[in-house]
Amino acid sequence: MMMNFKGESNSIINQKELLESYAKRNGFLNICHYTDDGVSGTTFEREGFQKMIKAVEEDKISTVIVKDMSRFGRDYLKVGFYTEILFKEKGVKFIAINNGIDSNNKAESDFTPFLNIMNEWYARDTSRKIQSIFRARMEQGKRVSPSVPYGYYRNPNNKQQLLVDKESAKVVKRIYSFVIEEYGVTQIADILTKDKVLIPSAYADIHYPENNHSSKKRGLEDPTFWTPTTVGYILEKQEYMGHTVLGKTICVDYKTKKRRKAKDDELIIFKNTHEAIIDEETWNNAQRLRKTVRRSPKYGTTSHPFRRWLFEFGKMGRKICKS
Repeated sequence: MMMNFKGESNSIINQKELLESYAKRNGFLNICHYTDDGVSGTTFEREGFQKMIKAVEEDKISTVIVKDMSRFGRDYLKVGFYTEILFKEKGVKFIAINNGIDSNNKAESDFTPFLNIMNEWYARDTSRKIQSIFRARMEQGKRVSPSVPYGYYRNPNNKQQLLVDKESAKVVKRIYSFVIEEYGVTQIADILTKDKVLIPSAYADIHYPENNHSSKKRGLEDPTFWTPTTVGYILEKQEYMGHTVLGKTICVDYKTKKRRKAKDDELIIFKNTHEAIIDEETWNNAQRLRKTVRRSPKYGTTSHPFRRWLFEFGKMGRKICKS
């Protein structure tokens, strides 16, 4: 069995050829490749890797061969568990070609833990350097995220500049006007859904597919179904006042890629960098009202089917009486 991953300079094809050539020279039969292309070795939630581990646990594999230790993984504790505990319990031989590691050779395998530590240190150091580069770019006011706020699009001649998209900007203004009229986010979502307004990702998918990184992956069952979360997300964006807001999330674990929302004092904000859709006074009033308003003073919430009917019936000016 051979497992290989895409390296920085070697293609998957080349690695497969290297592994297969080694296996045949050393008399290994029934060769099977387990491949994860372009997935970081800091995570072990990789499809190919998990299939390989399942095969090991089911006693279907006798030998695991990798190009080098870093291709197996860059978390020395987890690598140690698999190579020193699981594989030994299952009688699986482990070979890392470029490191000269063969688990049947005790002298060679004694050096394996040190290689694992160095591989993890390299991954951690690389992660820190990348984060530092991104931080430096953000502190210069440069956008590092491919996403664009709903209501804007990138200037084709200057990817760092945002321009107002008139059609979607009308929806943004409408949402803020609803809040000023003391509508809650659930009611606003219901109204936009009823009016068949495309949600942000669906709108971007049609008009700016090069900037959209969500709907194609997720798939949209109803491109006009608005949720309170989507409305709330639009209402909290300072970009609508014409500001550039960077560093909204912070990486807390380079292995799991887990991120947290940045605190207000951690945000990098550059004011008046592009045309505003919402003036500052309206934006601030919307934030204040959001903290207190939960339902429309006229119609109440429209989230329940009966209340939704009551809301629509009420809009037609009809009276509802008990029988």
